[in-house]
Amino acid sequence: MKIDKNMSLTSIAKLLRTPEDEITILLEEGRLSGTIIATLRSLGGVVTPSMKNTVEGMVNGLPRPVSPTEVPVQVVSVNSEGTAIIRFTDIVGCTEITERFGDKRSRAVFKVHDDIVRKHTKANGGVEVKNMGDGFMLSFNSARKSVACAVAVQKDLRKFKIDNPDVAPLVRMGMSVGEPIREAEDMFGKSVILAARISAKARARQILVYSIVHALMSNTGDYTFVEVGEFDLKGIADKQRLFEVVWR
Repeated sequence: MKIDKNMSLTSIAKLLRTPEDEITILLEEGRLSGTIIATLRSLGGVVTPSMKNTVEGMVNGLPRPVSPTEVPVQVVSVNSEGTAIIRFTDIVGCTEITERFGDKRSRAVFKVHDDIVRKHTKANGGVEVKNMGDGFMLSFNSARKSVACAVAVQKDLRKFKIDNPDVAPLVRMGMSVGEPIREAEDMFGKSVILAARISAKARARQILVYSIVHALMSNTGDYTFVEVGEFDLKGIADKQRLFEVVWR
C-alpha cells in the first residue's frame, strides 16, 4: 500500500477497499489515521515513525465536511506552553489481533479501546496528541489526572474483558514529564522519547511511570507505586528508575 501525503478521500477509500462515506465517518471520529496504520500492519508492512508521521500529515490535510447547522467544536491545542505529562498507550499484540479476527472485527475491538481512552482523557482534562493505530500519545497538565486517567482506562478494559474474554485488547502504558517542543499540533523532545520507551518496557495491563512522575505523586496518598528497577532505555544515556502504578 503506497501512502501519499496528497491523497484524497476517494483514493484512501480505494486503498482501504472501504466505502467513501465510511472513510468520512472515520475522519470525523478521529480514527482514520489509526485505521490506515492498522491496515498497513495487517498487510505485512513495517510501520516506521516516519510512516506514521506521513499518515498523520496526510489525514490532517484532508478537508472535514461541516454542515450549515453544525457548530464547530473547540479543541484544546497541544501548543500551550509549560510542563506536560506525556503518556503513551499501546495495544499489546495489535498485529496478532488483526490476523486472528480480520480487518472488520479487529477494527471494532480497537474502537472499544479508542473510545475508552478518549472518554477518560477528556474527563481528566487531557489532550489527544495523536492516534498511532495501536495506541495513543496523550498530554496532561497534571500528574494526578494522567495517572487517574490511566487507571480508569485499565479498569474499563478489564470490565470489557470479563464480558468479552476472547477479544478484549490488553494495553500497556508509559508516562514521563517535561517541557516538550510543541510544533504543528505535535510534541517532540526527550520527555516524549522517554514516555515511548517506558511504554515499550511495560507488560500488558501495566502502567509504568518515570521517577519524576512518581516523585510528584508519592506524597499525595492517592495511588500506590512499586519500584520495578533501573532500565536502559533506547536513546537515553543513563539508566532510568521506573515505578509501576498499582491499580488491580
